[in-house]
Amino acid sequence: MSTTGRSSRTRTRRPARCLSRGYGILPWTPESTSRPLCKGGWSTIFKRREGRFSTSLAGTLSLDRPVEGADGAVALAELILDEKADVEGACVAAEQQKALLRAYRKLSPGQREVLRYQYLEKGTLSELAAQKGVSPAAITQTHKRALAALKRHL
Repeated sequence: MSTTGRSSRTRTRRPARCLSRGYGILPWTPESTSRPLCKGGWSTIFKRREGRFSTSLAGTLSLDRPVEGADGAVALAELILDEKADVEGACVAAEQQKALLRAYRKLSPGQREVLRYQYLEKGTLSELAAQKGVSPAAITQTHKRALAALKRHL
């Protein structure tokens, strides 16, 4: 017996009555939980007259809490729709990136190495020439040919 004089049976009936009266339909039932969610029943969680969510649950809800999804755990904040997001621009950028990758894969291994060293590793063509043991002019020529080939393939 609880300290308030109510049995656990009374506590599980009250939420069921609240749901049947239309105080709000939640995706779970009292029977699906192993323990009561709150002492006063569902009516203290969702207050229809005030039209607001009870602050007693506010401390347990977090946008940083990970949620399991098809791609693994994702924070709730990442699932919120951004009204100002440029979806069309993001799609165009993704398509351009795919096209650039296809064109990059068509280059010779030497051309790919020169572009990767200069643009991804942020090295200079002179440094690459010194590493390879060739003249800087040869690396510069390979760089120009690689850029021209990328333009052709795009």
